[in-house]
Amino acid sequence: MRGADAKPSDERARSKAALAGVEGWLARRCGLPSFEAPPILASSVLTATGASSPEHCYIRWWARHPDAGSRFDKAVRALPEMSDAALVATLLRMDYDGLLYRQHGTIVGHVFFQRHGTDLCAFSCSLGKVHRRSKLWATVVIDFVEFASGLSGINRARVGGGNHPITRGCMATLKPHAAGLGWTVSRDGWVDFRSRRPEETS
Repeated sequence: MRGADAKPSDERARSKAALAGVEGWLARRCGLPSFEAPPILASSVLTATGASSPEHCYIRWWARHPDAGSRFDKAVRALPEMSDAALVATLLRMDYDGLLYRQHGTIVGHVFFQRHGTDLCAFSCSLGKVHRRSKLWATVVIDFVEFASGLSGINRARVGGGNHPITRGCMATLKPHAAGLGWTVSRDGWVDFRSRRPEETS
């Protein structure tokens, strides 16, 4: 949850600043392929485009189709009935956001996440069928870690459940590079940035 005096607009500005720094350097360091363009921040595109835009439609669809039984599914079900637009606005106020990916001008994937204090936790990651067998899966996850590492006030990022093969694979890809970055990587999906930020470890 955000601090008592933090404004949503301030947090969005910090997220946009962090996203501007996502240049794919971590994915390249890990030997992963790149998308044709850097990811875009879901909250930013929602304010910059109309309700009928592909971005709005994409985000609304995923908000209405969570993985059955997931924490996000339970969180959405706990909300009162509301329009799609109101649901998306409510989720943004609950510190949900995401990175969207394009190939050839079409949205082909995402990683959605929620902020919990000083933790940034990814809870949904998807790629279009044509890309699912490629290493772009790992690129999406590693880009999320890069984004989180540049976000003010974030000490740790979680990329998913520890028993998921994508989580294990991404952690194995990242771990050889973690020491050089001053990060700690655990097999269960946590990446701790605090050793690189001594001012935040008190």
